[in-house]
Amino acid sequence: MTQDIFGLTDVDYRENPYRTLRDFAWKRIGDQVRGIAIGCPRQVQLGTQGELPLLAYHSDSLKELKRAPFDHAVVVGVELEHGLLRAALAEPDESAGPPSEGEPQPGFAGMEHLIDLRTTLGLHWAPGTWRVVVLLRERCSNLVTVRLERDERAFVDPEVERYQALQRLPWKALSPLPLPGAPWARLGPTEGSPPVPEAPGLELRAAERVVPLRPGATAPLRVAFRLPVSREGIPRGGLEVAGLDRTARAFAPVWLVLLGSQTPGPVVLPLHVPSFEPAEGPEGVGFAEVDLLGIAALASRPQTWFCYAFSGEWMAGPAVVAFVDGEGT
Repeated sequence: MTQDIFGLTDVDYRENPYRTLRDFAWKRIGDQVRGIAIGCPRQVQLGTQGELPLLAYHSDSLKELKRAPFDHAVVVGVELEHGLLRAALAEPDESAGPPSEGEPQPGFAGMEHLIDLRTTLGLHWAPGTWRVVVLLRERCSNLVTVRLERDERAFVDPEVERYQALQRLPWKALSPLPLPGAPWARLGPTEGSPPVPEAPGLELRAAERVVPLRPGATAPLRVAFRLPVSREGIPRGGLEVAGLDRTARAFAPVWLVLLGSQTPGPVVLPLHVPSFEPAEGPEGVGFAEVDLLGIAALASRPQTWFCYAFSGEWMAGPAVVAFVDGEGT
């Protein structure tokens, strides 16, 4: 059986990841299919394999390949068991060739890219299930899933296992939102908040499509969710949230991944968002709002930001916000 669009087996990824690439590329270019296709093994044995290969194929018109080159692509991995997220440039800067000058000729092309996810994302080499996607501005690839498995013959120290599991819990890694005195974040529904999804998932919206960079300007990015939540450490009557006259009943990890049109590399905002509604089941609902202009890394210069939200197996986006020069406005 095969998992992905390339028709490769786990053994192929380990020994010959380009086995089907010629036929795949020929059809992709002939049919002029635009976008990024990715594939990876369904399972990797930790004791015998030291890499986690991800094969990506980026195809588009020559004009678009110049406008949005693969060296701006970001790979995102989410560990499903604990909700942790890792994001990084899919290829380091030194792997990209020099930019071509002048207008590209009419035509259509594609290029393959082989990425070691263990190195690129700095993965903790331990058992777990990872959901992976590649983002390039407003485009996203197909999703793939890989399971990291321990060698059955490997020694297991239960105390080490317990310690590592605690370190990977999402409420260990994420800060509650908002922190006291943080003007860039708000909790609860606000005017313009997106509706809560009817099924588990996320909704993400930007309040404004174009925002001038001038004193007093704001750029709210709003998220609503219906997600599996954690009630770990929350008293039966709920937990008071600092700065708010409300009681949290549960928490959900939500990660914002922001890609700049000019700035290489992602900006990642990890949020630990409370759910205020009483719920007996495994799901909770909640809202958060982030002012993008309140974050120095985003407001430093005019450019367009492509915003995505992740939590476990769910993602939303992109919500697109452009920051423009505010002089004279």
